Amino acid sequence: MNDLPDRRCRTCGKLKAPDAYNGPTARRCDACRDEHVARRSGTRRCAACSRARPVSAYRGPLARKCDECIAAVATRECRRCHEHKPVSGYVRRGTVCSDCRKLPHPSDARIRPRACLRCFEVKAPDAFDFGPSGNRRYGVCRACREAERQAKHQRRATFVRDGVTVRRCCVCRETFPLESGFYIRKRWDDGRVDYDHRCKPCHQRHTEARRKRQMQDPQQAALIRRRRAAATRRWIRMNPEASRAAQKRYYDKVMADPRRRQEIRENERIRHRLARERAGTPLTALRSASTAMMGHDELPRLPVGPLAEVIRRLVRREELAGNPEPFECVCRLADVEPRTAFAWLTGERRVMQFDVAERVLVALGLLWFDVWGEDDPVARRAFEGEFEAVAA
Repeated sequence: MNDLPDRRCRTCGKLKAPDAYNGPTARRCDACRDEHVARRSGTRRCAACSRARPVSAYRGPLARKCDECIAAVATRECRRCHEHKPVSGYVRRGTVCSDCRKLPHPSDARIRPRACLRCFEVKAPDAFDFGPSGNRRYGVCRACREAERQAKHQRRATFVRDGVTVRRCCVCRETFPLESGFYIRKRWDDGRVDYDHRCKPCHQRHTEARRKRQMQDPQQAALIRRRRAAATRRWIRMNPEASRAAQKRYYDKVMADPRRRQEIRENERIRHRLARERAGTPLTALRSASTAMMGHDELPRLPVGPLAEVIRRLVRREELAGNPEPFECVCRLADVEPRTAFAWLTGERRVMQFDVAERVLVALGLLWFDVWGEDDPVARRAFEGEFEAVAA
């Protein structure tokens, strides 16, 4: 059998003699075969002590050494006190433990005062810290190293300035207070708070740009609206008191602006009329109810000039769009007869009924002060009085 050439084990890849195999046809050496059998039986051979130990005695499926062998070498002898201490008691791969590093070095009495490589001042040996090994001291004094550490900290994103923690924005590179200039990203259970690395203005601009990109896709926009509506309903259901307080603050803010107040009233009036029309209420009954609620014998009359100017601009826009029948198209859009609109444009009719003006505004989707203006007392009295009567 010794005349046979050496063979390479298919498991370990090593070239071994024929005696290391269990026959001329074996492709796995005896050592790899024993390890394979032990592994399949729930044991594994330790690479340090060469003992077959159960799988539970290893830290993981890829560990080659058992826990006992690892614990035996997890200590290190200190070069000063000559004691075996855990590796955690050393700085990196140093040979002097942390306790001995805090004590004066035995050779300090033989070292003369020397100059710092930063400030060039001559200082005593105890003004220099030990390096990672614990045998040599730094060439820079402790004060200069602390100043260099503070300067490096100042160059970082978050640092303390005049007793206030500030952070530099990663986008605009401006510095803002940490608590008031950045949004909270996460709150931990132990009380720690993580802040965003973008300031509030940059975060708002980024959010607005992302919202615009998402709204360009109709399906994505519909999904976002449904999610927002569901989140709003859930928040209102869980926070009823805060919801009522927020609604009151918004109402007070809107009522303080005259134009916003008029716009909201006009929108409410249009929604009320459209709801009545969708409910199937005849227009004559709606007019009679509106007239009775206003307390007038007849509806007020409004000047036709501003509305005729709006119709004239719409006709000009349809002409520029290439519509062959611009006037008839605008009349159908405004829900008015062509002869009536022609009488408004030529000045044959100088006033119009309130209900006709309201129907034209609803059809065109306009607000009354967009046509007659807020300074028109007749239009203000007519539309504001009609809204208050309907709201009552």
